[in-house]
Amino acid sequence: MLPMKKMEQFQESILGTDIIWEEASNQDVKDKLVKGQLDVALVIGRIAATDYVEIEVSSKNMCAVVPVGHRLYDKESIESVDLKDEQLISLNEKYQSYTNLINTCERAGFYPNIRAKTMEAAMIYEFVREGLGIGIDVDIHNKSSMYKDIKLIPITDGIPWAVYVAYSMEGQQSLLLKHFLETFFS
Repeated sequence: MLPMKKMEQFQESILGTDIIWEEASNQDVKDKLVKGQLDVALVIGRIAATDYVEIEVSSKNMCAVVPVGHRLYDKESIESVDLKDEQLISLNEKYQSYTNLINTCERAGFYPNIRAKTMEAAMIYEFVREGLGIGIDVDIHNKSSMYKDIKLIPITDGIPWAVYVAYSMEGQQSLLLKHFLETFFS
C-alpha cells in the first residue's frame, strides 16, 4: 500500500524524528492502535473501537481463483453460492480475507468447505494449479506469472478487502500525522 521510495522520502522529510514501520497481522495492528502503541495504521476492515478516524484508501473484490477447464472458468463474475459445493483454498485465520470468506458464505446460508489454509498467497495459486480446489484471494499481487492458466473471478456478494488508514481522534491534530496523510493519501 505504501511504496518504499515514498516511505523513504517521508522519513527524510522529517529529520530528527524516528519513524518505525511495522508489518504485523491485521488483528495485531488493530490491537496496537487501540492500545495507543501506534500513531497511525493501515488495516483491513474497520476498527472495532470508538474515537478513531478511519478513511478507506483502497478496496478490492474477493475473487475465486479458478483453473482452466473448471466449470466456472468462463464466468465474468460469480456469487458466493457458486462456491457451496467446492473445495476451497484460502489464507488462514490470521488474515482478514479468511474472515471475509467465512462471513460471506455464512450470509449465503452455508459454511465453506476449506480444504487448505496457507500463510502465503502464492501457495493458493500453486494449489489451484495442482487441482486441489478453487482459491480465494484478492487481486492485489500484480504478478502476471501467478495467473498462468488461472483466472480471478470477482465474487459479487463477497465482502470486499477494504484498506483503511486509521488513527485516534485524539492524535488527529498532530503535525506529523497530517504530513503523513498528505504524503500518502492526498
